[in-house]
Amino acid sequence: MQSLIIIYQLDQKIEYQKKKFRFAVALADKIDNLVGFFGINEKPTSSKDPYALRRSALGILRIVIENRISISLKELINNSKTHILPKE
Repeated sequence: MQSLIIIYQLDQKIEYQKKKFRFAVALADKIDNLVGFFGINEKPTSSKDPYALRRSALGILRIVIENRISISLKELINNSKTHILPKE
């Protein structure tokens, strides 16, 4: 019985790590998408948003708020800018 408890606990840890990894990948994808489009001066307007940039921004906020992630979005965006946008 104790081995089943240990297996269950390990499974819970693995699932938690997978969940954290999925959040990290989703955040990175959405932030890179936003930084890239704003970098080429493609911004959503009040009437159209063909690349769903607003939805990406809301998705970032949703992931951070719902999962109580303590992270500096400004730092993530600046880090993304240094890796995605060309140097001037």
